[in-house]
Amino acid sequence: MKASLWPTGCSLSFDAGRIPDEKRLSEALLKDYVQNGVTYMEVSLTEETIAKTYFMKNPELYGEYCIRAGATPWSFHLPFSQELDISRTDYKAKETVELQKKYILLAARAGIKVIVIHPSSEPIGDAYRHERMKNSRSALRELADYAESYGTHLAVENLPRTCLGRSSDDMLELLEKNPKLSVCFDTNHLLGEPTANADFVRAIGNRIVTLHVSDYDFVDERHLLPLKGENRWKDILTALEEVGYCGPFLYEVSGKDETLTHASFRENHMALAAL
Repeated sequence: MKASLWPTGCSLSFDAGRIPDEKRLSEALLKDYVQNGVTYMEVSLTEETIAKTYFMKNPELYGEYCIRAGATPWSFHLPFSQELDISRTDYKAKETVELQKKYILLAARAGIKVIVIHPSSEPIGDAYRHERMKNSRSALRELADYAESYGTHLAVENLPRTCLGRSSDDMLELLEKNPKLSVCFDTNHLLGEPTANADFVRAIGNRIVTLHVSDYDFVDERHLLPLKGENRWKDILTALEEVGYCGPFLYEVSGKDETLTHASFRENHMALAAL
């Protein structure tokens, strides 16, 4: 499928700091996205913010709001922090997995089909990497089984720096050829070489089911609007087309840039597709 045909999506993390937390999942907000050409939505809120919304007690309402707004409740980004690290090796490891199951169930009740998860937090020293990888794989297997039992699908996100999932080799080790696991490809997390993103896409192939689209400088994640950083967008889109990607072109851009509006994403998507 050509890049111009992918639906445009956005993480609701964009609105952090722009509107009150309790309105971050409102029907009015969803309608504004749709009116500006953004139709696939990702819920991405901190634990504290989720607790301020209706989602904890009535996640079905989010699905209803999406339907009325003409939006697709596409994905849910599981909360992440050093505490909520599925690769942790201490006595809280099991507790962390069980808490993430609660969020998966909430997302399933909302009609969301894709669950995005971080395979670790950071920092992870080289001496601890093998054990943390082992723990993360075990947790991912358990959570993937749980997600499938509720009609959802787990997508592991590639991450930067010392996190697990910082390369295609890391990601393939995490996935273990498990058909219940897919990938959320973040275009702003692979540090180093300008060719890293297109190379990653070709290495992972059709296991990529969703995206986090933003730009950066290859030094660290920046979450800039594409074309404001140094990504080679034509190469990235060509690679995604080659592997048969057919999900949404879903943005995860910082809302701190006050020049950006909900209309910016569809406009940017079409500009990239025309490169």
